[in-house]
Order: sequence, then structure tokens, then C-alpha cells
Amino acid sequence: MKALICNIIVILLFFLLTVELPAQNYRTVNSDRTGFFMNEYEITSLRIDSVKAIGDDTVYFPMKNIQEIYTEWECFSPYAPSWIGEKVIIGSDGTNIFFNRINDSIRIKTGAKKGEEWLCYISEGSLKIYAKVTDCGTKSFIGVVDSVKTITFEAYNKDDKQIEHAINDKKIILSKNHGFVIALNFFFFPDFEGSYFYYDHLQELSLRGLTNPQIGIDNLTWKEVYDFDVGDEIHTFYEYYCMPEPDGYDVFKDILKYIKKEIQGDNIFYTIERRQRKETHLEGNVDVVVTHDTIGRLITDNSIFNVLPDEPVITDYEAYSYSMNITGCNGRLSKSEPSYQEIIYLAWDSCWSYTNVEGFDPIYTYIEGLGGPYYSAESYWCIGSNLERSLKYYKKGGETWGTPYVISDLEEINTEPYFELYPNPVTDRLYITITPENIPYSFTLWDPTGKLLYESVITEADYYFTDFKPSAGFYYYRIIGRSGRISSGKLIFK
Repeated sequence: MKALICNIIVILLFFLLTVELPAQNYRTVNSDRTGFFMNEYEITSLRIDSVKAIGDDTVYFPMKNIQEIYTEWECFSPYAPSWIGEKVIIGSDGTNIFFNRINDSIRIKTGAKKGEEWLCYISEGSLKIYAKVTDCGTKSFIGVVDSVKTITFEAYNKDDKQIEHAINDKKIILSKNHGFVIALNFFFFPDFEGSYFYYDHLQELSLRGLTNPQIGIDNLTWKEVYDFDVGDEIHTFYEYYCMPEPDGYDVFKDILKYIKKEIQGDNIFYTIERRQRKETHLEGNVDVVVTHDTIGRLITDNSIFNVLPDEPVITDYEAYSYSMNITGCNGRLSKSEPSYQEIIYLAWDSCWSYTNVEGFDPIYTYIEGLGGPYYSAESYWCIGSNLERSLKYYKKGGETWGTPYVISDLEEINTEPYFELYPNPVTDRLYITITPENIPYSFTLWDPTGKLLYESVITEADYYFTDFKPSAGFYYYRIIGRSGRISSGKLIFK
């Protein structure tokens, strides 16, 4: 008798474990885990800020995002719905309901079987979107393996005839235990677009990380940006150039080697050996000064930087968010502050607007374990300008990237100019006057992409060019004198 009872219990347990009950429906979102998803351009985040029970259903309220709420007025709000929608209703039958920007509902049946189809969306104009489970199986993603379902979409008109539509190329993938593997920007479902930014439209987003427990990528924090160890080395380039520059311009090439790390409570203090090569460009001449010294840097925390990507940072009169991405520096994460043109300002009532700010408009980017900020920008009011600080090389333990600088303590100091090149900007003719001992010399000219446009060997001390004139813009030149001395700079042709 006891053996019979035991067998019955075993059979019942096997049945319960293998039969898919409503409580075992596949998930879309996780109420207790922050997700990181990547669209066509960058990484965004999804966090559930509150949960409310309504009858047998559960309602999730995601973190707010900055969204355009009135396209005809270019009116934005930092209190707008998430890219996943204002809320998600989790039905007791496994139906998950999402909402787009005009509060129309999108129904996803997480318990649907392969081949099952249903009407998931209908608009006032009778556009109908049908969803269908087209595949079931297992899939590896962000370091885990889980059971998944693929749901695709098809658009129909009011007469139930299939039509061409952007949604026909889109899909979502649900996993049983981790939520969306591929999600959609339901705020723009099925074909809404923003009028201000090119990336404001319906997109697929792929899961890149989850918290609690952490798998895949996580939010990049300030301390992780400045996480160096003794022996780490980074090489950076800095230039600020605005043409015409009556006082010339400087270029800095730095080699920074971390030689000491001290933990001071919640702060970190680094001692850094620095080799710096300063090039002063003036009237076609380049003077070089090399500095070899030791500097210190104190790293304190930055709570504002530590917010999630696309989480609004709101003050009394302005709001913005950070963006996160995967860099070409061996796949390290980066986080960027917005440019001036990506900050919204309170205009009236609940309407926030972007403003056009003239001048340099850099986006400051910080890289995991490599510091920052790094940026590149051109001026709106200065022809041929450049403001740049870029990473050229790093070594962290056995990991390297880029091409290292070699900076010697013995550098030639150019104190006397040996040629004149004028006028700059060039309006008609370009003149070059050079000292006799440097004749003959070579002159080359490149466009900003590095394409060689002109090359000539010149044997006259006073020379002007009449056989070529490129289109308006800025170009790079190089002069190599008879002694092998090299000078370079920028030219503007009008």
C-alpha cells in the first residue's frame, strides 16, 4: 500500500513539473530585476519602480524616461512613460498588456503555444496587428541558457487583408525565467516616430544584462570608470584648434602610468607618473616641450553619474539623462553626458524644450577602467575648428589596446621659424617664403579624411601656387626642409 502511494506521489510530481501551468507562463518583465537592453544605437535600462495589485491582475510601473509628448510643438517631458510603456498589466491568465504613446493596448499571451495566433492590437483606423508564436526551444544569452518563445507580428487592414508595414519585420523573444530576450519599444508601437531625434522610433532591443543576481553587463559607475591598478597605463591626445588662431594652438600627448593606489575611506587617491609632450603650433612652426613629472588625483564618488542609462536627472529648470554604450576598446562599457543640445529646459507648464546652443557642443564620454572625459567637437562659429581629447592606447594588466606613444626626454626645441606660409585662410594665392638653407623642400596637402591632394618639391625661396586650389574647407599641410626638419599645420581655403 505504501509503495502504491509513493508511486502515485512520484507520478503527480512529475506531472506538475512537466505540464505548463498558468503560474509557469513565460515572463516579459521582471519586477525585482533591472534589465539592460541594447537598441540600434545604445544601451538603455528597464527598472520597475512600483507594483500594484488590481483584482487578480498585477500592474508594474516602470522607471520614467524623457520622451516627446507633443510632436507638433516639439514638447518633451522627463516624467514621460518608459520605452516599454507607462505600465504593464500582468494578467492571471498569462496575458501581458503594454501601452503605446497614445495609451492603446498591446496584448502579449505569454502562455501561447507554438502556432497560436491572436489579435494583439487594433487602432482607431482599424489597423490590426496579429501576433503569433512561431518558434519554441532553448537559447543561450548573456551567459545563461533558458527556454524561449519567439513571437512575430503581421499587419492587416480593416478587411483582414495583410498589408506591408514596419511591424512585419519585428519580433520579440520571451524566456521562461529571465523575461524579454528581445523586446520592442512599445511606446512607439506599431509605427509612431519622434520628430526630434532619429532614434525615436519602433526598435527591437536585445537583452544585455540583468541584476539580482547580476549576469551580463551592469550599470557603469563613477568608481568603475576610475578603477586603476598599479602598473596601468593610458596614453591620451588633446587639441583645441580654432582658425584663425593669432596666438597659435597647442597639442598635448600624455602618457600616464599609475604607480600608487591608496584607499582613503570612500575615496581613492592615485599617484601618477606623467610624460607630456606639448606641441605649440604657431605660424607654421612647431615648438616642442617635454615634461616628465608626478601628479596626484583624488577620486570621490559621483551619485548623479551613477544613475541608470536613460534615467532622467531632473533639476528645477532642466533635465537630461546619461547614455551607455559598448566601446571598441576591447568591448569596455562607456557612459556619456549629454551635449548641450540634448538637455531639455522647462518652457511652460509641463512642456520642456530643447535649445540650440552655439559654440562647441561636445559629448563627454567616460570609459570603464580608462577614465575620461573623452570628446570631439567642432565649433559652430569657427571654421576648421577642433576640440578633442581622445584615448590612443592603454595597458591594464595583460590587456592592451591601441598604438602607444613614445615620448623621449630629449626633444628638439624649435625656437626659430624657418618659413612663412600666408595668407591663412587662403582667398586667392598661397605664398611660401623659406630660408635658403632649407631649399629644396617638399610641400604636401591632405584633406580631413587623410587623402593626399597635392605633393611637390619646390626649389625657390619665394613661391606661390597657382596650379591648384581645392574647394572651400580646411586641410592639413606638411613641409619637409632640406635638413629633414618637419613642420605641419592646417590651412583654410575660402
